[in-house]
Amino acid sequence: MRLTAIAALLLAFCGTAAAERAAPRPDPLSEPPLLAVTDCLAGNATATVTYSGWWSGNESYARLLPAAAPACGCNVGISVTTAHMLLYLEPGADITVQARLLTAAGEPACRAPGTPLAMSLPRRIRGGTSPGVVDVAVPCDFVCAETGQDYFLSIDFVSGAAPGLALVGGGTGHDCTTWNDWGTGWVDLVGSMGFLNDLTMWADLDCCYQVIGAEHGTWGGIKSIYR
Repeated sequence: MRLTAIAALLLAFCGTAAAERAAPRPDPLSEPPLLAVTDCLAGNATATVTYSGWWSGNESYARLLPAAAPACGCNVGISVTTAHMLLYLEPGADITVQARLLTAAGEPACRAPGTPLAMSLPRRIRGGTSPGVVDVAVPCDFVCAETGQDYFLSIDFVSGAAPGLALVGGGTGHDCTTWNDWGTGWVDLVGSMGFLNDLTMWADLDCCYQVIGAEHGTWGGIKSIYR
């Protein structure tokens, strides 16, 4: 009986979350941006649609960096040098973001964002003189992460406002790949919320050779390093 009650509560919570944020329909980009990408990256650099009416402010988005993806031929470790997320911004947008590297938690069949390993300095992003797609590129000086492991790249919206902000996505949507935390925990945008595309997020990578293990300290300790 107790397990049944817990399951009912979980279903009610999921239903409430879905009711609060119904996945919008993707709108095709009239002019998909030409992206200058490197040969050494992980994530999704395809941009064909926008999702408006979803983003609401202080929240986080995470993208799986799978171990199965070729990591520049690195055989010891990889380091994220720049975190990217495409956004459609209106003039007057003024937001501050940070990037994080997270472990991958959960079963191998469905990884979810886990423990923070590193965090970038804040980066302020402003809209241009006309609406358009902006590459939110956050410089990173992250720890050397072991190859052969799954990780997540997170973009955290720290402060600011951006009326009319739309998320950018592209390609086929995959369960357990693009996640969003708006204050209630990580939610799978494709598998749970019905997004049809993965968000356009990727990491520029470089090889490194002094690997630091994934068993890092507390989130407060990680943040204190970057203050």
